[in-house]
Amino acid sequence: NDVLMYFWRTGAYDYCSDIQCPTETVREHLSANGFKARMRVISNGIDIPAEPVIASFPQTDPIILLCIGRFAREKSQMTLLEAMRHSRHADKIQIHFAGKGPLQAMYEHEAGKLVAEGIMSHEATFGFYTSEELKALARKAYLNIHCAVVEVEGLSCLEAIREGAVPVIAEGYLAATSQFALDQRSIFPEKDAKALAEKIDWWIEHPVERLRMGQVDADSARKYD
Repeated sequence: NDVLMYFWRTGAYDYCSDIQCPTETVREHLSANGFKARMRVISNGIDIPAEPVIASFPQTDPIILLCIGRFAREKSQMTLLEAMRHSRHADKIQIHFAGKGPLQAMYEHEAGKLVAEGIMSHEATFGFYTSEELKALARKAYLNIHCAVVEVEGLSCLEAIREGAVPVIAEGYLAATSQFALDQRSIFPEKDAKALAEKIDWWIEHPVERLRMGQVDADSARKYD
């Protein structure tokens, strides 16, 4: 990777006047690696409806946690499954994994163990959804969990926020998605299952605040039109 990046930088990027960086995290990494062109942070953006989304209380039996992303190691969905072993409310939670990828069978196996061991009462679901189906699922979700440790921008997380799904996002060196979190209640250290469980439990135990922040978060997404 270092060799490839050197030739990309010296053979292409150094001849550009400007580089569009989708996030501040990307700009910081490029600056640290010797890129000399002017760097402008401009999000790739998402589709925003003309009328603001009105957040409402989602179905709470079971409590739906939405986790969007390719089933691959860098997306770290295993952190969410491990968090269920530390959550006080795991028996009331159902996780909806939206995506596809090479680790799906392993995640299905681990999710099944949580039910077999009596930690969770509701089996996790796995599926690949259209954009409209994801919107509907996000509106039913109590929280939008994003565990990725490598992420350039995280627009799938932002698209769920747009629908009023309060996020809980991993924060780490190579993950840019935490920029969408409005406060520390929506951030946890990457791969820290116990910390994630604590955040999930707090939001479950404060439903009125979750509803309020669902609206605040949805409104905040509008600037990424």
